Amino acid sequence: MSNHILLLNCGSSSIVSAVRPGDAEPLAVGIVERIGQDQGKLKHEVERGRVRRRAAFPDHTAAFAAVVAAFGKHGPSLDGVRAVGHRTVTAAPHFQVSPHHRGVIAKLSGTAGPGAPQPPGIAGIEAAMALPPDVPHVAIFDTASFATLPPRPHTYAIDKGGREEVQCAVTAHGTSHSCVSKKAARYWGVPPRT
Repeated sequence: MSNHILLLNCGSSSIVSAVRPGDAEPLAVGIVERIGQDQGKLKHEVERGRVRRRAAFPDHTAAFAAVVAAFGKHGPSLDGVRAVGHRTVTAAPHFQVSPHHRGVIAKLSGTAGPGAPQPPGIAGIEAAMALPPDVPHVAIFDTASFATLPPRPHTYAIDKGGREEVQCAVTAHGTSHSCVSKKAARYWGVPPRT
């Protein structure tokens, strides 16, 4: 029995996907771009090669269906998926996604700052909840990486009037900051700072 994790990052006009066995390197990575435009692109990469396709993906539900079809045709099988992780842009702690929590995510829509692609993220979660239906779905919030940041770094050299806006800005892309920080610490042989 496989122990694969399906990772999804639903942006405003794209879905990035990967299947990986635990912490190991991905078995497949892919991206659907230009969702909602006349001419979209799908790319699906596995060890034995890369598949590219041009087609119209009118919405995130159609794009996710294309992602599932690519995994079905070119592998690896999503039957081995034991958990689904969703990169999510919003101001909230980690929690498992359930019908109740999807409502919470919808209410928090856009709280990470102007332009946060939350509605597509919700659409991606909704589409992914159908496949596979019996595995846990976990939202990984960009803002959670900065949840323990002390007030001073949030507001350093910023007047009181602009602090709220800047706080939203510095909490964006937290998952990327966390990954880069850990890799940099490993490269320089120092313990990562949290």
